[in-house]
Amino acid sequence: MSTATTLDLFRLTAADKKILLAAADIIEMNGWCQGDFLDYDELDAAHRQGIELPLSACAVDIYGAINIAANGTPNRLSEPGDHAVAVLAAYLGVPAGICGVGGWNDDPDRTAEQVITALRACATEQEVAA
Repeated sequence: MSTATTLDLFRLTAADKKILLAAADIIEMNGWCQGDFLDYDELDAAHRQGIELPLSACAVDIYGAINIAANGTPNRLSEPGDHAVAVLAAYLGVPAGICGVGGWNDDPDRTAEQVITALRACATEQEVAA
């Protein structure tokens, strides 16, 4: 019987890879934002025009994109998404969780292209854990 180490917690799984690649696609398709999981201004503008915009179709930050990829909505945290965030945080060299990855996303000099590139690089530049 093997014992999980702290390093095992940050190893890329097949589920993480799928989530991170889907998150990159979601940002490309929906648009990217900073400061919150999703662009509430976009959502409010759609509602004022009588458009029912699903949360999963709004511009999102890196965390919101991972949440949509993991469970279909930008606002709900879940285990598969949380593990993907931990793996991404380790890859980026930031603390795991909202503050680390969210802070990285919200850097004023950050671009959507950098976010998309980081998601794809994290998913493809590491070996998937067996």
